[in-house]
Amino acid sequence: IAGDGKYRQYYEKLFQERKINVDFVGFVKGKELNSYIKMSDICFADVYLEGFPYKIFEYMAMGKVSLVEQTEGVKEILVDGKNSLLYKNSKEFEDKVLKLMHNIALKKKIEKNAIMESKKHTWDVREKQFNDILKEVFNDKKTVQ
Repeated sequence: IAGDGKYRQYYEKLFQERKINVDFVGFVKGKELNSYIKMSDICFADVYLEGFPYKIFEYMAMGKVSLVEQTEGVKEILVDGKNSLLYKNSKEFEDKVLKLMHNIALKKKIEKNAIMESKKHTWDVREKQFNDILKEVFNDKKTVQ
């Protein structure tokens, strides 16, 4: 797990108690972070602190399973068991990790669906959506520059 924060010790203890082999590497940035993502089976995103972090789209585009706390914002895009794994509490978090570790077919399905979903959320798609909104607001058919 790359990253630091107030919950790091909690997660270290949780995985150690459950005898789940997880490496905690601390804060990582840039190209080094991409290397860790490529090596990962599950990518965790703390939406409680960040709302809907764009790193989830990066994980999805790389064909990774995103493990994300279920909030109203993420439910608009992420579907549990289809393009991600969503949890509501620490018990569900643990259950989802174990489920994925023991179900390769589920992992492959989520990875495939994550890639497909990520294509709907590229910067180009977002730019077009934003321009469409501006056109509607200003009732102008010209491209907004």
